[in-house]
This record gives sequence, structure tokens and C-alpha cells, in this order.
Amino acid sequence: MPRLCDLCSQVLPRVAKIANRGLRQLGILWLILEGSHLFTTFPRSPAILRADDIRYEGWTKNGERTTAAGITPFFAGNDLYVKFDNRDHGNPDNFLRNVLVLPVSWQPASGAWVEMTNGDLLPARLSRWVPPAENGSQPALVVATLEGPGAQGDIPPLACQIRPAAIRRVWMGNARPSRSQPGQVELMDGRQLLAKALRFRETGLDCLTESGLVHVEFAQLRGATWPTAGTETDYLAEGLWNGQPQQPGVIRIRTSRGAILSAGREVIRRHREPEREQELLNLRPNWTTQTLKIAPERIRAVSWRKPNEIPLSLLPMQVTYTLSAARRWPVQIDASATGQELRCGDLMAEWGYGTHAGTILQHALPAGCKSFSAWVGLDPGVGTGGCAKVSVRRDSPTGPVLWESDFLRGNQPAVRIGPLSIEGAQNLVLVVDQAHENRPNGADPYDIRDQVNWLWPTVEIDPAQLRTTAEPLEDWIPSLRGFTVAEADRTKISLRPTWTEQGWRFALVPLDHDQKAQLILSRAVPLNLLHGRVEITAAHDGDGGRKHQVGLKFGEQNLDSAMNGNIQTGERDARRGEYVTREWSLGEILGQTGKLNLAFIPEDRGGHQAGVVIDKIQVGPLITDLPASGQPLAPEIPLASVKPQKLPDDQAKWENGKRTDDQPLVFRGYRFNSGVGVKTGSELTFELRPEWRKFTAVIGLCDGWQGVGPYEILLDGQPHWRDPTDFNRTAAAKQIVVEIPPGHKTLTIKLGGKDCFALLGNAGFSKK
Repeated sequence: MPRLCDLCSQVLPRVAKIANRGLRQLGILWLILEGSHLFTTFPRSPAILRADDIRYEGWTKNGERTTAAGITPFFAGNDLYVKFDNRDHGNPDNFLRNVLVLPVSWQPASGAWVEMTNGDLLPARLSRWVPPAENGSQPALVVATLEGPGAQGDIPPLACQIRPAAIRRVWMGNARPSRSQPGQVELMDGRQLLAKALRFRETGLDCLTESGLVHVEFAQLRGATWPTAGTETDYLAEGLWNGQPQQPGVIRIRTSRGAILSAGREVIRRHREPEREQELLNLRPNWTTQTLKIAPERIRAVSWRKPNEIPLSLLPMQVTYTLSAARRWPVQIDASATGQELRCGDLMAEWGYGTHAGTILQHALPAGCKSFSAWVGLDPGVGTGGCAKVSVRRDSPTGPVLWESDFLRGNQPAVRIGPLSIEGAQNLVLVVDQAHENRPNGADPYDIRDQVNWLWPTVEIDPAQLRTTAEPLEDWIPSLRGFTVAEADRTKISLRPTWTEQGWRFALVPLDHDQKAQLILSRAVPLNLLHGRVEITAAHDGDGGRKHQVGLKFGEQNLDSAMNGNIQTGERDARRGEYVTREWSLGEILGQTGKLNLAFIPEDRGGHQAGVVIDKIQVGPLITDLPASGQPLAPEIPLASVKPQKLPDDQAKWENGKRTDDQPLVFRGYRFNSGVGVKTGSELTFELRPEWRKFTAVIGLCDGWQGVGPYEILLDGQPHWRDPTDFNRTAAAKQIVVEIPPGHKTLTIKLGGKDCFALLGNAGFSKK
């Protein structure tokens, strides 16, 4: 039995010929075929028919095509390109633009998905919004759950963290819609809103409309397009990590599930994980704070571009349709008008447009644009009857013509455009004319099959527009949220991707403008008990240069860590997952006004400086479990006013605000004016009054090196309450509240630990 594709290749051309011959009398026939999408089964050009042994297709920037039965693995070692049957294809001047993996089936993105401002597409459903952490350890994130057939195999893990500012559009329905207007919000019940602004909340979106604020739960949301999203820096951000700006080091990967992921070459790595028997591609797109993983066998296509190249489809676009003889076909981004892969003749492109005659696309250009280039032609699926004219115009649909075509015909090769100079232009306009007049012989009447594909439409900008520093720093190092660098020091730092056991991290690299100068990052922090403790974890990035001390200052005052001074990054290598952790108490400066300064102090020797990988900077409470006021509870009857039945012989003092050795009651620099400090190993028994209902205190290590704990409370000699915490010299103190049921006569406090003083700050009894 002949194969279906062979049968189609024999039968469908005859159908097309008959339909074309009678079209002027029966023009409705092709309208029916279009409406049912049957016309897309017409054979493509013989030049791109695939032999059984062809598994890969590749194209260079100049449109040169090659095929192969085998290629070298993607991103193995430091090779930027792949080899086709051990042959090089492309060079730095005519680099490899696109590779298609034919055995991997192609599935357009459907169902729920998230579109990013850099054009990436994630088949996922928004599940929740995570607000920024109070202690500064985590920026705001949107969590999306990957879904659909093959999603887990494509990109584990299933929960993906997304920077909210990187989201352009979301869709939670089943069928992918056409481009919607900015601010449009659609609900599952069919209602539509037009929002001036959208703001994430934990379980949904707040939509600011003309009539007021409307909250939409994620479960109610079908789709939303942000009113304003993205700047030119989003389009260029992947190029920050390209070590050679003139090389095509920005990579775009499309998976079999329809995901599109872009990243700089220096944040893509093949890595074999112990729990898997295969290597995975680990990459860090700039819109997420985590490393994503792709199974190589799920890759359908890979494309390359230079850091200063912007796919035109990423720029803000206004679409205008003119009257058409056929039904109006919406513009498709990165696909043909019928949702297929973008092809024309021998060319296939990973980005571009699928359009129909009678379409005008006007794009707002960012600053510094130099040139525009593309390929254009009719989609091979339309057969020989398609016909159209196109032009490229400057500033407006009626502006100066930069380039225009003659009649483009079906089954003809793609035509190359440019590079065209667009310096100083505000807009770039692509016009697909209906070309009704003087159509060539054999062309269909009107514009029934006039489907035009724009392949690789690309704007090149001045390389000087590329960002040389990566501010704000928290985009790349989330723990630095809120820290700023002085204007004079901006040019003295850079960021460098570093591969670690936890995935891709970014190292802060002080540059060698002044080998002995300290780099200072500043952050304003409320200096109170809720923000009274700082924990920093860091290491060097394995570069081999001079390592650093990482210390904490208040203004010019050096703060001492709880143990062993500043962080010495030379002790640990982040690539192996090794870090040094230090904790600083702000107890001595609470209530003062000023900024915390993070100091990077280089080693006093020659050579360049290594990078510092900041794993964590966490500002936390000096005392946990405090009430909303942020202050310890004040008991009605201070503990120091109630004499215990017996004091240890060596602890003669029992005074409010002191330890039993007559020293002030201080916890990591914070002075308690109420409460007592008692030596570990002690048992203190107090007679209870009937009206006492609660015992409250702040517990922790008052002084010493060994640690305190557990704390235990007995009522009438029987266990009643226990806190198992081992309060060491870096642990925060804790506010406790212990209920006292009526009828008990005595309360005993047992203090575990060795050779230390236990804190009972603001301790005492309350009647309520």
C-alpha cells in the first residue's frame, strides 16, 4: 500500500490544477479549502523534499542550506556550532542561523502558556505569586506549573520561577488566540476587561480599569496581555553573557512541546546528573531566577543570533488589515499563517511572521538601530497560484520606500532583503500588498492563496547600546535586592556567569581599576528587632584571581560577625557547592539611622580579581515570634520581682536587667532592661499565685560559646512545656508565651546547656 504522503503528492497537485483552472467560475472552492485548512497539505517545493536518511537541516545567515544524517551534540564542550556529518557549516561572517531536527515531531504551543518580553514561550499555567521576602533574601516571583504532554520530559522541574516584569502575555485556555491588544484581559466565562495596569497578587491579578479595580483569580483567568511590558534591554539581555560580542552567542531553543527558551551561550551547559543516565542541557534564561533543564532528545530546533541583533517580532507592533477577498488571516508570530513552521523555498526560519495579502505591520524601533534584513516569499503550502507584492517602508505605511519586490509567486525561492539602512528611523513598516492589478498568468484571482512568510526579519543596533553593567543587580543575584552601588563605582564591576552544583549563578566581579580599593554596596534597612540580624553566604567563582573578604559595615563602622570575622572567599569554591556563612548582629546599632554597607575587600597581592558568588544575604529578626508591634511582650509581674525558692550558690544576684553574675543583660549587643540571665544547668522554682495565667519571656544564648537548650517548664514538678532549640552563638532569640492552667502551685524553669548564660529577657507573669 503506498504511503499517505506519496498518495497526497500524486493526487493533490491534480486537484490543485483542476481547482485553478475553474477558479474564475468556482472561486468558492478555494475558500472552502482554506476554511478547512486542507490547502496546507499541498506538497512543498521538490527542493526541500526529505530523503529517509536526512535527519537534520541547517541554514547559514546567507541562506545556504545543508542536510545531514548526523551532527555533533548541541553545545558539547566549547563549540558554538555543530558539525554536519563531521563537516563544518558556516563561519563567523556567515554563521549558522538555524538547525532543524527532523526526527523530533513539531507541536505548536497550545493549552496554557506564558509569553516573555524577550519572545520566549513557556507551556505553563500561572499558579501563584510570591511577594518579595521582608528580609530581602528573595525578590517577587511568579510561579508557573508546566503542563501538557511531554512537559516534564522537556523542562524539569515542573514549577518554574518567573520575574513578574518579564511577562508580556499569558493564556490559560486550550486554543492559542491571535495577538490581542495591550491591557486586554479575558475571563473563563467569556467576559473581557481592558486594563490600564495589571498587578500580581498571591492568587490572581488586580486589573485597574476605567470603572475601578477588578480582582481576577488565576482559576478565573483565560488570558491577559500586559499594557506595557518590556524594553529594548529585554531584547538584548541575553547578549550580556556573550564573551565575544561579534559572535552569534545568543541561542534560542525550541522543544517538541512548543517551548521557546533563549539564553546566552555562556549560560548553557551539558551536564550529566547522578540520578539520570543521560546528559541534560542546563540553561539560565534571563526571565527566571533558576536553572532550567532540557532533555536534548526533545529539541526540535536551535537558532543563533548576535547580541546586537533583535528579531523584529519582539518589537512593539501595530497591525492593520485591508479588505481581502479571502477571510482575514491574523498575523502569526514565528509561524506561518496556518500555524506551521516558517518556510519559503529551501529556507526555514525560527523567527518571523506568517501574513496574508492586505496586511501592514508597523514596528516602533528602539534607539541605535542601524540596519534591517530579512528573507521573504510565499508559503510553499499555497502551491503555484499564490501571488503578492511586499515593501519595506520607513516611519509610516506611506513613508519612504526602503525596498520593494516584484510579484512574488508560489513555489519560488525566498528573496533576500537588505541589509537596509534604518538609522534615525522611528518606525519600520512591512507592507504585504494584495497586488490585484496586472497579476501574472497562472496566478489565482484576488488574494485567495497570497500567504507571505517573512523569515528572520532582524534589526541590528549599534553595539554601544548593549548594556555594559547589569543593574539592577538583583535581576541576576536575587540576594542583592535593595543594594545599590555608587555611581562612581558602576564601571568598576561586572557580572560573570558561573556554573555551580546548584546550577548557573552569577558572580560579582570587581574590576582592577584600583587593586586595593574596596567595592561597597549599600542598602537602607530599618534597624529594629525585626531587622536585627544579617546572614551572608558566599564563595569565590573559581576564576583563579585574587580572592576577597566579604564584610559588613554600618556607615564606616566595621561590624563583627558572630564567629571568626569576615567571610574569606578563598576558603570555598562555589563551583563545587562550597560556601562560607557568617552572621552579624545589629543589636548595638538598633534604633540608629543609616545604611548597611557590604564591603568586598580584595587580597593584597597582584593579579586580577576573582568573582564573588553571593549565595544568600538574609536580613532577619534578632528575636523571632515577636508580636505585630515588633517589641517583646511586657509582663505585668517581672520575673526579677519574684524570688525563686533557691538560687545556685555561685549566682547570688537576682536583679532586673542583669545576669546573676552582676553583668548587664545583653543579647548580641541588644540591652534588656527587664529580665534576668541565668547560668545553664540551673533549675528555678517559683510559687504561683492563682491569678497568674501566662509566663512570657525572650529566650536564647545570653553569653557563652557552647549553646543553651533545651528550655523546659514544669508545673508542680510535672513536664508542661519544652522548647528543644539549641540556641548557639549565631541563633536568634525567641519570644515565648506559656499558658498556665488554673490550680497549679509551682512553676519550674530548667535550663539546658553547658558553661553559658541563658537569656530570660522581659520574663515574667501576666494575669490575662
